[in-house]
Amino acid sequence: MIDDKTVGLIPGRCSANTKAGHPCRLSPLEGEPYCLFHSRSKKALELRRKRRPTACSRKELLLRLSASFQELKTLHIKPVERIKLEAQLSARIHALLGDVERISVLERIVKGKAREIQPD
Repeated sequence: MIDDKTVGLIPGRCSANTKAGHPCRLSPLEGEPYCLFHSRSKKALELRRKRRPTACSRKELLLRLSASFQELKTLHIKPVERIKLEAQLSARIHALLGDVERISVLERIVKGKAREIQPD
């Protein structure tokens, strides 16, 4: 039987434990005993920094989604899968456009209220 202490020594597993006390099941970084999330090395910090999403405007986000939609045509995937992905992307673009419209309405309301409060 393998106990928790032994699991940390198995090659291909992170040597750390999770917050719940269970052995981490992720693979370690190359040349390190810990995974991306448990390692404190400069390499791990840089990789985690790169994974963070960057802020972008609504217009940039729509352009990125549009580019992803166009990119689907060049992927070598089954037509059925492509149709599913196109449907998912279309739904997300539609939802985002709805959000953009709601945000625009709220911005107009806030600007209108701000004008009402400011003395002329």
